[in-house]
Amino acid sequence: MTQFFSPKDPEETIVLAVDFTAVLDVAETISSAVWLISREDASEVTTAMLVGTTDISGAPIIRQKVTGGTAQGTYIHRAKVVTSASRTLVHGVRQVVSYGA
Repeated sequence: MTQFFSPKDPEETIVLAVDFTAVLDVAETISSAVWLISREDASEVTTAMLVGTTDISGAPIIRQKVTGGTAQGTYIHRAKVVTSASRTLVHGVRQVVSYGA
C-alpha cells in the first residue's frame, strides 16, 4: 500500500473517494461497502473519524466523509466492498493528519 490521500488538518471534515472500476468484472456491481480507519502505529480500528455511512450511490466510486484525527498521525483507510458476484474487495490508502495541511 503506497498510495496516499492528500493530508488533512485535524479540524477539517472532508469526503474521500475510492474508485473500484479497474477491479470489477464486466457487469459486476458494488452491493455494499464499509470504510475502516486505523492509525498506522496501532492495530485497532477507529470509528471516531467516520461521519455517517459509506456512500455507494456513485458506485463504482465509493465515498466516505471523515473528520478529526490526531495531528502528526498517519491513518490507514480501508474501503471494503462486496460485489454482485459475492467477491470482497479491499482498497487501502494512507493519509497523514497535520495542522495546516
